[in-house]
Amino acid sequence: MLCSLPARIAGATGLLLLAHSGISTASCVHIGSSPSQAYITINSQLTVSAIDPVGKVIYDSGTRYATRMAYRCSAAHGQRAGFTEVFTHIGEGIHRTNLEGIGIKITGSEAGASRFYSWPVPTITHPAGTTDVTPWYRLQLIKTGPVNSGVLFFPQTIISHTFEPHTPANTARLTMVQTRVEVVSADPTCAVDPGSKTIPVNLLDHPSRFFDAVGKVTAPQPLEIRLNCVGGSSGSRLNVSYTITDASNPGNQSSTISLASHATARGIGIRLLRNDNTPIVLGTRQPGGTVGSGPVTHRIPLRAQYVQTTAQVTPGSAPGRATFLMSYD
Repeated sequence: MLCSLPARIAGATGLLLLAHSGISTASCVHIGSSPSQAYITINSQLTVSAIDPVGKVIYDSGTRYATRMAYRCSAAHGQRAGFTEVFTHIGEGIHRTNLEGIGIKITGSEAGASRFYSWPVPTITHPAGTTDVTPWYRLQLIKTGPVNSGVLFFPQTIISHTFEPHTPANTARLTMVQTRVEVVSADPTCAVDPGSKTIPVNLLDHPSRFFDAVGKVTAPQPLEIRLNCVGGSSGSRLNVSYTITDASNPGNQSSTISLASHATARGIGIRLLRNDNTPIVLGTRQPGGTVGSGPVTHRIPLRAQYVQTTAQVTPGSAPGRATFLMSYD
C-alpha cells in the first residue's frame, strides 16, 4: 500500500495537466461586436423604511440586455462569469453589500436558463463550436435586516463574462453607471449623545433638619437626555420613549431610586420627574417625544430631587444611580 499511493497521486496529476492543456490550446475566433455591454443606472438616492419587512426588494433594475456576444472556438474552453469583486453570499442568490441590512442579487443568462451570479467565480467547461448570444442581467437590492443611512459602493464593472484563453473583445460586462448610491432611512434613526452616556446630577447639600416628614422633597435639579438623530424623509416621524431602572435595585417599580450601597445617609431616596413634574415610575416606558427628519438633536428634559422615605433621616452622603433604555417606534 505504501508503494502504490504515490502512483495514484502521479496519475491524478497527469489527468489534471491533460485537462488544462485541452482548454489552453483552444483556438477562438471573435465574430461579434466588441465588447458585449449592458448598463444599469440606480438612482443616486434610495429610501428604506424601518417598517419594510426583511426580503423586500428596495430596487429592481428589470431585465437589461447587453449587446451581442459571439465567438467560435475549435476546442473545449473554460468560461467564467460572476462578480468582479468580493461579495459574500448569504443565501438564495443574495450577497452582502458594504451597507449593513442591504443585499444584492444579480441574475442573468448568457445562454439558456437564468441563474444568479456569485463569488468566487466558477470556471465551467464549454464545448467547441459557436457561441452567439445576447446576455441579459437583472439587479435587485434586497432588505436583509435593519438599515441605517449610509452609502452603497459598487465596482464600475460589477459582472464580467470571459473565456479562456481570455480575449478582451469576447467579454460580456455589466457596468454600473452609478457606483455610489446614498441610502436614506425613511424614518429617522437616533443614538444617545456621548455626553448623555453618563449624566451627573448635583442634588446639592441639605441639612438633616430640613427633612421633617415622610414625603418631604428638595427643589428639583434639571438634567436631560440628548439624542443625535439623522435621516428620515420629509414628513417622517419617530416616536421616542425611555425606561429608567434603579441600578441598585433593578426590580424596583416605585418612583423612588434607592441610594447606592456605599451611601452613608439613611431615610431618603431620589425621585426623577418628567418636565411637567410628574414622578417617573421605574421600570415603565415613558414618552420621550417625537423626532422629525434629521439631522437634529432631540432633548428629553428631566428633573431629580431627594425625597424623604422614613420619619428619621440619618445625615451622610446620599448618591444614587439609575440607568435608562431608549426605545424607538
